[in-house]
Amino acid sequence: MNQTTIPWCDYTLNPGVYGCSPCSDGCTHCYAARMARRLVAMGRYPAEVVDEDGWTGKVVTEGDWSKVDRRILGAPTHRGRRRRVFVTSMGDLLHEDLAVLRVESFIARMKVRADIDWLILTKRGYRWPEVSEACGGLPANIWPGVSVCNQADADQQIPGLLRADAWGPRWVSCEPLLGPVDLTRIGDGGELGVTYNALQGGLTCSTDLGGPRLSWVIVGGESGPGARPMDPASARSLRDQTWTAGVPFFFKSWGRWGCSPIFPGAPRNDGHLLDGREWREVPLCSATDEGLLRCLDCGCIYVEDEDHHCDRAPDAGGEVPS
Repeated sequence: MNQTTIPWCDYTLNPGVYGCSPCSDGCTHCYAARMARRLVAMGRYPAEVVDEDGWTGKVVTEGDWSKVDRRILGAPTHRGRRRRVFVTSMGDLLHEDLAVLRVESFIARMKVRADIDWLILTKRGYRWPEVSEACGGLPANIWPGVSVCNQADADQQIPGLLRADAWGPRWVSCEPLLGPVDLTRIGDGGELGVTYNALQGGLTCSTDLGGPRLSWVIVGGESGPGARPMDPASARSLRDQTWTAGVPFFFKSWGRWGCSPIFPGAPRNDGHLLDGREWREVPLCSATDEGLLRCLDCGCIYVEDEDHHCDRAPDAGGEVPS
């Protein structure tokens, strides 16, 4: 594992997946491709997965499972607060070129390390249902997430995430946020104009809630060369949506753009304040006190020395508009 400056996690870890391919507007200025080129020059990354134009589209995986075991099972232990580990920060563990059983093998090893919360972010949310089925439901220390940059992205990525069977919190990273996103109206509506409220778990037009929903929303602007500005109104809208629904909201930063000529109200430089304050909320879903454990089958907290029997099913995915 590597320590990181990403504020919403404690460490990053690549279990053995190298390479990626662009699949959304948010991939245009991929920081991971720039980093991969530097690592290739240092002899620390497979040369065939990246070139001067970015990702080549080729994805390779670690062939030596003993190395994978050392990376995941040998991750350091910590007393006190649980650590959040961002998995495959320079790629996509759910890339279409990775067989579902290989993804399941990675997750099975993460489940063994129940003292760590593993955050898996993908731009291929449609794969979450098949991955969760292969795993027999995603355990509580796996946090399945999707990355979106605008409403079209959200409508495409979030339904698959919500259909997955999961005990851990589902989350969405709106970074880089390139346009407005309404998480209370997911889906194109179809012929009947029906959309889904992903923050409260029900059809937008219904009071019958309690279905699968998002448990965490992260927002951030774009950084690095060629960065595009983020409209402050889009960031504030997502904050207000989560506030109304009671969902934790994490504002990472404004990105590279300061007082943008397009959006003159945007703060300067890489600031992380939204309307004068920090928003660094995180789901309260893990045991934080010594002597307490979190059940990987039902998600409840119990005392370490007590017998625990659970009969709860996972938070099963539901039907949402696609």
